[in-house]
Amino acid sequence: MSLSNGSLSGSLSGSSSGGLLRPSGSTMETGGTISGQQTGSLIGSTSQSATKPKSMKEEEDEILREICSVNGLNYNKIENGEVFTCTVLEMFFSGMPRIVAMRHFPNVTCLTVVDQQIQKIEGLSCLTNLKELWISETEVKRIESIGALKKLQKLYLFCNKISKIENLDHLVDLEVLWLNSNSIVHIENLSSLCKLRELNLAQNCITKIGHTLDANQSVEDLNLSGNSISSLRDLTHLMRLSKLKSLSMKDPNYSPAPVSLLCNYSTHVLYHMPHLATLDTYDVSKSIVDMAETTVMKKKMYYNMRVKTVRRNMVDILSKMEIYKQRLHEFPRERIRALASAIKEVRSELEEMHDFNILVPVRKASNSSNDEEEEQEEEDAELVLTVEIENQVTKCCLTLSLTSNCMYTACLCSALPQQNDL
Repeated sequence: MSLSNGSLSGSLSGSSSGGLLRPSGSTMETGGTISGQQTGSLIGSTSQSATKPKSMKEEEDEILREICSVNGLNYNKIENGEVFTCTVLEMFFSGMPRIVAMRHFPNVTCLTVVDQQIQKIEGLSCLTNLKELWISETEVKRIESIGALKKLQKLYLFCNKISKIENLDHLVDLEVLWLNSNSIVHIENLSSLCKLRELNLAQNCITKIGHTLDANQSVEDLNLSGNSISSLRDLTHLMRLSKLKSLSMKDPNYSPAPVSLLCNYSTHVLYHMPHLATLDTYDVSKSIVDMAETTVMKKKMYYNMRVKTVRRNMVDILSKMEIYKQRLHEFPRERIRALASAIKEVRSELEEMHDFNILVPVRKASNSSNDEEEEQEEEDAELVLTVEIENQVTKCCLTLSLTSNCMYTACLCSALPQQNDL
């Protein structure tokens, strides 16, 4: 039975059970019939195998029989030492624990393994003609053991448990790579894939694009939906992919990336990547690109005017602050001059009082002792008053000077936040 490339119908042909794994001990082959006697022996062998664990050879033989049955191949050819010439192998939903017996299919160019219990990629080094490989919905955690597949052009590893992109350096002819619905955190190790045209990394844990795809100048179709990418500036890095025709950040088959929910998302993308033909599965027409460019130009003009207005307002504010600064400096100077003149008047009055005391005639000798005590007390009181006045004047001068400086500093502090806000 011949199968066309990419066909999925082979998995349902060959038997009524489709791709379901047969019970252990089964010897059913494609096109064969089972008589009553054979059925009895088959049941007997099944009960015996239930009590006895299978060897690796028996398990491999059973998997090989299942592969032949699902793909409509005659298992007897292997017993006769013949090699299968089929180019397509498909294995669906049969619970196969690992990939084995690929040496019997050296001409296979397309291998499909879907919904199996395999935990690692192995046993494929003999498929040197393989061009298309599908391994999805399995327990695979690493990309490995595919370095020998030099002719591989399409690799589909979606819906697995892969956490890192690795071991792809030798696949220089790879054109299609699907790693969607895994646990990948970083875009990495793709620089050697110069022929890569289609890259699907949707529904992973990627948060940043950066310069990770700069070397992949042949990429035409990129899907990053369902990742935690939230920056429009990060999307701008994709403008270096000159051949990019299709970009998806909110593919309806996946959850949308946070950046695709921003109000200017479409305008930003189409302005920086006008060569796109498809955005989020929607066709992009020339009129939409022109509209995005017009919108961006209007926004640029608006924000340029706003910047000029802010700068003009800042100049006005600075000039007003300078005038206010000068006024703050003049105010304490006037008060200091007034206080200085008042100090001079007080000092002159004190000197006049002192001269008056000297010119007062000497009293009689009988009252000389009392008069001298009173005069001494008066002089002490005047001296104390003079010192207190001078101290108070000095304090007032210092206070006015500090007040002017504090007022100017407060003015500057109140004006600076406004300038920053602008």
